[in-house]
Order: sequence, then structure tokens, then C-alpha cells
Amino acid sequence: MAHGKAGWDEDNLRALFDDETVLPIKNIPRWDIEQEDSWVWLKISFGEFTVKLAYKVYTTSPLKAEAKAILWASLVASNSNMETICVESDSKLCIDALRCKIEDSPWCIHSCCAAVFKNMFSCGNINNIGFPFWGGIRPDGCGHRGLELNCDKNNVTIIKIRDVTYSILNVNLNTQMLTITREDYLSGFCSPNFVNTTLDPTLFDFSLGYQNLTLAYGCALSSVALPGQLTCSSSSGLFDVHMELGAHGPENCNRSVVIPVPSNQSVDTLTWAKLEQSIKEGFDVKLKVDTSACSSCMGSKGVCGYDQKLNQSTCYRSQAKPPDKPGTFTKLSQIEREL
Repeated sequence: MAHGKAGWDEDNLRALFDDETVLPIKNIPRWDIEQEDSWVWLKISFGEFTVKLAYKVYTTSPLKAEAKAILWASLVASNSNMETICVESDSKLCIDALRCKIEDSPWCIHSCCAAVFKNMFSCGNINNIGFPFWGGIRPDGCGHRGLELNCDKNNVTIIKIRDVTYSILNVNLNTQMLTITREDYLSGFCSPNFVNTTLDPTLFDFSLGYQNLTLAYGCALSSVALPGQLTCSSSSGLFDVHMELGAHGPENCNRSVVIPVPSNQSVDTLTWAKLEQSIKEGFDVKLKVDTSACSSCMGSKGVCGYDQKLNQSTCYRSQAKPPDKPGTFTKLSQIEREL
């Protein structure tokens, strides 16, 4: 049966399998959220349950596709209490998962993942970005789930934080500082995404030297006594935009958006042209992801990844002991857990 983008058709599943079987099927994670996958199910009389996924991968990065299949299969095993997961691929890998951590996987999986995770993200003027970020040619196991980078149609690196898309102007991994700007305000003030500039507190902090500025839209004429206002046009007519220091709700206005501006700005001297320039220059945020374990990992010739289930960094090493015999796998003798 097919797994559509909306998920499993539970009615069809329950028509084919008992409740005990339906639950593990529903727990299987999507291979690719944009892929209409085809699946084959088989439950043998003595209880063995077999799942086959039909999905051809056309890629210029076969190593990346293979690593993605391996990580996906390991997650299936962990979520569904399956003792063994086999991944049929060009190298005919068989993963002895046993609900183990990815660090306990056979040596060849470590080698494959380490080779893929060495790939760096590059787009426009942002180049060679690695841990804790992922995106592009770096699969999601390369970095924190909330730190996905993308390259837009204008070859600009973007990141989405709390439903707001930001262009990344600069990244300094040594200081863990990013300079970002709201993409919706780069083309003007009249049609933004009406969401305040708030960061994920588990991942980012605002740098020092910034204050809040509220842009209020569609205010009653007498409700806000401010020297500066901007008139915008829309399909329903004209409306005014006012600026006010601090974080305020819409009050007598239709909507409001809070954005950061430099602390040395005064609303008395802040013109719309100056505000536009300030937005184009962006603002600085500091990453709160602990990368000390990653430094230790790289110091021992490892490659950093991120365990999404345990919410902590992971170390992959490409130099490991090969199988003792063809067809069997030897677990790494010593597994270093990066805390």
C-alpha cells in the first residue's frame, strides 16, 4: 500500500492487520517527507513481521543516500522494538540494530556516516559550515534539528526560527555568532510576516547591544502620537505603519511586529531609511549549542553528528576495525560517548 504525504491510511491498515500490528506500522518514520513511497507488508503465521519499502534513489551522492537509509533503518529498529533491520543497497549492508545507539552500530556504518558528515554546507557567501548545522548535502543527523540551513533561489543561505525566515549574513563558528536579518523586511515594511522576532531560547540568545522596536500596522489616527509614520497601500486601501521603541501589542492597531534594532537608536532620530539600513545590516545572535564535545571528537579524528532522540552530540569515526569474516560484523571494541 502507499504512504501518502499526509500519512498512513489507518482504515486500510486496520482492514489488513490486527491492532497489535497496526501500531508499529504507524510508528515507522517517513523515509522522505516529499516522497510517495510504496510499501509491501508480510506477517508470517508464527509472528515474524516483514516490511519492504520500494523507493528508488536517483542521486549524484550515493554515499549520502546510503547513509540516510542506514540512519532511517536504525530509527525504525529503535521505534518498533525490531531485533534486526536489513538495508538492501549497493553494498548489501545488514544492520544488527538490537535497539542500540547509533554509536554501537557496525564499523561500516560509522565509516559511511563519518564520510557523509564531513560534507560542509555552502551557499552564496556562506561557506564550509559544519556542526551543529545541517541542510543541503548534510543530512539531518549532521546537526541539531532546529539548525537546518537552506539555499534559496537567489543563492542566499536561510534559516527558519519560530516561523520566521531569516537570511544569514555571516557565521562565525569559533565565536558561535550569527548575523541574521528578517527576509520579509528586506523588500519593505508594508507586507511582512506578522510574527514577532523571537528566538528559540534553547538554541539562541540575542547579542548585547540591541533593543526592541514595535512596528504597528493600521492604527487609529489618534491612538499613537509618534513623529514618524509610513503609509502603505493594499487591496483594501491605504494604512499607516508606526514605529515605537519597546515590545508592545497591537492595542488600537490591527497588527504589530517586534524587531530588534541597535540600542543607540532613538525613535526621535530613527527614520524609515535608517531603519531599512539597520535591517539590511542584520543583528547578531549567539548559539547556545554546546560544541565542546565536538571539539574533542574532531581532536580524535572523529566527525560530529547529532542524536535527535537523545538530544546530544555524537561522534562518528571513519577508522574502525573491519569485519572479521565476510558476512559478519564486529562491533567497535570501545565506544566513546561524547557528553
